[in-house]
Amino acid sequence: MAIETIAFQASHAINSLRHIHVLKEKENNLIITQSRFNQLVNLMNDIVWKANGDGTEIIDLNNSFKNTMVSTYLILTKTQIFGLK
Repeated sequence: MAIETIAFQASHAINSLRHIHVLKEKENNLIITQSRFNQLVNLMNDIVWKANGDGTEIIDLNNSFKNTMVSTYLILTKTQIFGLK
């Protein structure tokens, strides 16, 4: 094998590794950004949801929705049990 071929293959391998490293960094940064966004959304008192592209299916709900539904359930349960209004 000629030295030029070996040098070319080595250079190509190094460039591929650099490209993979850059992609991994971008992927890690995206994961961190998504995590921060999810934390922010879950701290909100308002109900926030994410739907699919045409809006026909809810994909995700924040914690406020879950807390609101639990509170509503508890109020309905107290009303049913104690006759409170």
